[in-house]
Amino acid sequence: MTIFGQRNLIVASASDDLQEIVPARPDETALSHARAGKDFIGLDPGGGDTMRIRVVVPLTAGLTGDGSSQVLQALYSISPRANQLSGSVQAAFNEYRSLIFLHKSLKKTFTFALTLALLLSLLTAVWLAFIAARKLLAPIRELAAGTKAVAEGDYSLRLPVDRRDDLGQLVQSFNTMTARVRRAHQVMQQLQEVADQERDYLETVIQHLSSGVLTLSPDGRITRSNSIVTQLLSITSQHIDGCSLAEICQTYPHLEPICAAFGGLLEPGQLPAGATVEAQVRIMGEAGRKVLLSRVAALPADDVTGGFVMVFEDVTTLLQAQRDAAWSEVARRLAHEIKNPLTPIQLSAERLRRRLLGTLEEESGQILDRSTRTIINQVEAMKLMVNEFAEYARSPQTKLTALNLDELVGEVIDLYKGGEIPVWHHAFGEPLWVRADVGRIRQVLHNLIRNAQQALTEHGCQSGEPRVTVTTSLHQEGGLALVELNVTDNGAGFPDAMIDRLFEPYATTRPKGSGLGLAIVKKIVEEHGGVVTATNVQAQWALDSASVPPV
Repeated sequence: MTIFGQRNLIVASASDDLQEIVPARPDETALSHARAGKDFIGLDPGGGDTMRIRVVVPLTAGLTGDGSSQVLQALYSISPRANQLSGSVQAAFNEYRSLIFLHKSLKKTFTFALTLALLLSLLTAVWLAFIAARKLLAPIRELAAGTKAVAEGDYSLRLPVDRRDDLGQLVQSFNTMTARVRRAHQVMQQLQEVADQERDYLETVIQHLSSGVLTLSPDGRITRSNSIVTQLLSITSQHIDGCSLAEICQTYPHLEPICAAFGGLLEPGQLPAGATVEAQVRIMGEAGRKVLLSRVAALPADDVTGGFVMVFEDVTTLLQAQRDAAWSEVARRLAHEIKNPLTPIQLSAERLRRRLLGTLEEESGQILDRSTRTIINQVEAMKLMVNEFAEYARSPQTKLTALNLDELVGEVIDLYKGGEIPVWHHAFGEPLWVRADVGRIRQVLHNLIRNAQQALTEHGCQSGEPRVTVTTSLHQEGGLALVELNVTDNGAGFPDAMIDRLFEPYATTRPKGSGLGLAIVKKIVEEHGGVVTATNVQAQWALDSASVPPV
């Protein structure tokens, strides 16, 4: 036992252990408890593995005698068994105290570790879920990509089948579907190509037809046309697409005869499906009056097609050829039937004149002279007309040779020098060579020049002095070179009512004209592979134009 005074000085000490001279001082914890008036009891380690009980109590002032604060410490040795037990308790208590001290940090550490473990577990779970979902959704993504490819028109895609579950069956069904769609698409493409080829072929055929073709919708509006129809109708294709026939006629008044003939038939229900209506329509074109053989047919009507198709064919040349052939036959027969009795009539009149003129009285002789002279003159005139008929009706027997047209024109015009009406010649400037029959071309020139002079004599001229001008030129038409011969006079021009029939037999404005001159001109020019036209130019001046191919 030991008493400690102020400043922890030993006041008195007693011990049963002679080896311990100075007792062990209590620690500050025990002293602070004692000075605070509290008792302290604890275990302290002794020598070796032994433990001692330390008791520290404060002494009251009455016990110390001097009134100072003193502390009594008692150290009690315990048995080895108790030492062992107390060591165990102390170790457990120390461990407990350390645990109590480390409780918060351990709690934080454990919380952090558990949180980290939880996060890692969640991340692992999410990652595994992503992997599982990715593996599970891979066929669906492939199906979505395949569906998008099919929607974009790629039917060659085939998805891999690596599963035997419902998704695998779905992928297999998708592959089967795309294979069928691909085959159907290939068949459709082949059929489309065939249809396109047929349509292109039909379009090419229609575009190269000599007839004009218009297709109209069921409500009568034009949906398609070929190139020749614009030439036949003298219109522009940009102005007719989507228009009705009535609107076209308002834009192009010269087509009014077509509207009058077919306008009512294009109304709904007016023309039965499959029915066809045909009519000849006369319109004015750029080259004069045209005769068009026009047909309109109603196409079979269903939910897709239907409508009408109109076909126009220029039969002006055909009708003219038919008239020419008819007139040629008439002229041939007239020439044959009239020429036979003309010679006997003329011979009989001349015989009567010779035998009776000297035997009759003067008055009777004069009557006989006038009568027989009239008969003879009229027979000569009829012979001339019969010869013209024969000339018009005879088959062409041309002898084609190389001919300088300007040189021949100069020779013919020289025959008209000194006449009342001068004939001028505007040469091309370079030799114009054509293959032609010299005599037939000379006849053409004479007929045209005489017609012009006779028109000026009978109807007068429009301005200045009467004159006839012959012009030769070379021009291109439709990619072909043509030599053109123009005969122009400054007279009153051709009557509008006659201009379309000038080259037909008996078409004449002169009271004593036979009407065969221009018909013969047309026949000769066509025998040479050319064309002849008549127009009014520059204040009704008359122009006859003939064009033939050069050598």
